[in-house]
Amino acid sequence: MSRSIALFLLLLILPAATAWGGQPLNTIVLKGGAYNGTQDYDFGGEQLFDPSACWTATGGLGFEWKFGRHSNFRLLTEFMYVSKNIEEEVPELDELGQPTGNILKVQGGFDYLSIPVLAKLQTADQPSSLYFLVGLSGDLILQRDVTLTIFEDFKDFVVSAQVGVGIENAFSRYWGWLLEFSYIQNIYSAYGGDDLGEEIRLNSVRQRGITIQAGLRFLLG
Repeated sequence: MSRSIALFLLLLILPAATAWGGQPLNTIVLKGGAYNGTQDYDFGGEQLFDPSACWTATGGLGFEWKFGRHSNFRLLTEFMYVSKNIEEEVPELDELGQPTGNILKVQGGFDYLSIPVLAKLQTADQPSSLYFLVGLSGDLILQRDVTLTIFEDFKDFVVSAQVGVGIENAFSRYWGWLLEFSYIQNIYSAYGGDDLGEEIRLNSVRQRGITIQAGLRFLLG
């Protein structure tokens, strides 16, 4: 976890340095939508879990800095709520960690505070434009609703990579709307526990998913 925290703290220097360097806060963004995600499990080549993708809710508030009056480059920092549900078919294990041959259906979920720091590039400095996003996100678990030990051992904090594309349009001098699509995936394993048994080695778990969001933006100046 220390590696993830160090990387994210380093990333947070960008908006802090941007504000300290005199770049004014340009836009406030409020958005919400849906997250569709799943988990990839690395059991050393074995496919022991059968995960299903789940639709959940996401939304939050973003702050955008513009570099130069006519620049198309922006820095975006967001504070997002993301719910990530789990629907898995997993092998039942006995007290020694050996498979019994039975399959269990497991459901649960995590509530995250996600704080992306993203570079935003607009194709034009116009009322209506296409834009692209790339950056990293620090994801902190707020609450977990799980039954299996494997999910209880998910790390409280992970760092994810994020890329996205969107379109935005101004309908007045200060207000506009946006529609955005993003892909998000853990950089490091989200699993921080031990092996599941003498013969079952879990190397890593990586969460991945897409978000589809709509929102309103308010131009400050």
